[in-house]
Amino acid sequence: MPDSAIEYFHAVVPSAPLTLRKHLLALPHDTVHAVDALLRFVLDAPCPPTAPWDDHTAWAQAQNEVAWRIAQLRKNAAAAAAAAATTAAAATANASTSAGHKRSHDEASPAPPASTSTPAGPSKRPKIDDTAAPPADTDDPPLFTLHALSVTSPIRKKADITIHANTLRLTTGPARTPEAPPVPLAALRRAFLLPTRGKSKPHWTVLFMPSDVPVAPGKAGAEARERERTGAQAPLVAFGVDAVPSAPLTTTTYPTPSHSQPQTTVHPRGAPAEPPLRAFLAHFHTPPLEPRTDVFRSAASAGAGAADVAGVEAYRGAKPGTLWFLSEGILWDGRPAEFFALRDVAPGAAGGDADADAGADAPEGVRTLSATGRTCSVLIRRRGDEEDDEGGESEARVAEVDFGMVDGKEQEGIARWVRRHRHLFGRAAAPPRAGAGPSDPTVAALAAANDADEDEEDAEDEDFVASESDDGSATSESDGDGSGAETVDEDGGGAEAGGDEEEEEEEEGALDPAHHPLLRPGALAMRISRAAMELAVGIVEQDFVGSPAGDGDEEGDEDEEDELED
Repeated sequence: MPDSAIEYFHAVVPSAPLTLRKHLLALPHDTVHAVDALLRFVLDAPCPPTAPWDDHTAWAQAQNEVAWRIAQLRKNAAAAAAAAATTAAAATANASTSAGHKRSHDEASPAPPASTSTPAGPSKRPKIDDTAAPPADTDDPPLFTLHALSVTSPIRKKADITIHANTLRLTTGPARTPEAPPVPLAALRRAFLLPTRGKSKPHWTVLFMPSDVPVAPGKAGAEARERERTGAQAPLVAFGVDAVPSAPLTTTTYPTPSHSQPQTTVHPRGAPAEPPLRAFLAHFHTPPLEPRTDVFRSAASAGAGAADVAGVEAYRGAKPGTLWFLSEGILWDGRPAEFFALRDVAPGAAGGDADADAGADAPEGVRTLSATGRTCSVLIRRRGDEEDDEGGESEARVAEVDFGMVDGKEQEGIARWVRRHRHLFGRAAAPPRAGAGPSDPTVAALAAANDADEDEEDAEDEDFVASESDDGSATSESDGDGSGAETVDEDGGGAEAGGDEEEEEEEEGALDPAHHPLLRPGALAMRISRAAMELAVGIVEQDFVGSPAGDGDEEGDEDEEDELED
């Protein structure tokens, strides 16, 4: 390969110290090319022509990040050197002062100490420029800035959030002092625009998530957290603002072909913050996901004057948060935030074709459990990477996440959401995006099909709900079957029995909710499957009518006794 391919290596080696030059000349051929590429990378030179296409694509953005880190290292080194110089100067001044006090007082016209002849300036700590300039914006120009918003991750302070062509940056002050390493936009997978719950005033929260699964707590995630701190791994970015800020909100747009100077806009006090937020998110590479009440509506929205909410309050361990049920999956906005995409939810036994490999006994991917009816737990099963078992067959690992202390009234809404989306659990195909409007024929057709399936399932379930008129003893099907669980006396005894039952019902009157848990607020109607009802009817029939098999056996025994007597 010609020497021009490693020209930077050959330019540096002759001027290197002797020991270093010997080590560089002893490097293998492939390593020499790697060192030349590293020199090009650090010196802001073009990417080597022999490098892969992926390196050419990410070269400029990576150089900007490295330039910023090198500037930070230089700033820290200058500050350390200045501190050392100040300490040495102070020590010298103290020593000179002590020596001066020991001089004899009868010495005429004493000369000043040698140290005092030095101007006072060097004894003071020099002013260090701690406003390190951000990386050059030639290849990563800024696009839009939201000024002085409350950031909760990766830092906890007010900062300016600027979205660039390739990165997201957090800065403070007019000099744009970096508060955290630039976050590559390509490393941020999803964006969310959420109404914040638990605030005294309406509030918006913006989430940028680099991964659906959060960093593991404890020692297992220590290395990942360290990479986030140093900028080697993209962290979760979260910030918020009041829906109607009590102070003016300032935004800045940057030069475009239509205008050559940055334009700063001050939105007056009381103006809604949603339009600036959407203008900021419009520069992200994917539209933000938003909760919609036509996809899920919380039972908390049923109260008079209550705002419509598309999520439920819950606890993960001891940490509170909200579970948002979206058309793309389920978002937990607590700490740590986690997103369960529909394709990552493990299909259950009722999931249709998607659970062909899940087994007949696999539980539902999203289900609720309740012991009292007042509160319930939401259990979500996430599919992980596949691993080989002892038989050599690959099997996907499943992790179940428990969210507790959910209001029991939310069970019906969660079950309705599961019925509408369970056919997408575990499938790679993504549902329509949240931004698609109801006028989209595809979305409308899918919604109509889901509503039809839901109505059909509800109608089937109603056939097996115990009837209130007969105190839950039989279903509507068993009432219409004359040869089932009931027997009619040929002499009219059945009619008399029916009359007595009607008199007893009239005497009982209305049921007292204090003695019937199913009538209390938050309780759900009991649903009985067809198989369970048939089993119950068969048991009752056997107890009251008698088993046919048993009758046959008794007759056979009597015939045998007659034969023996003969």
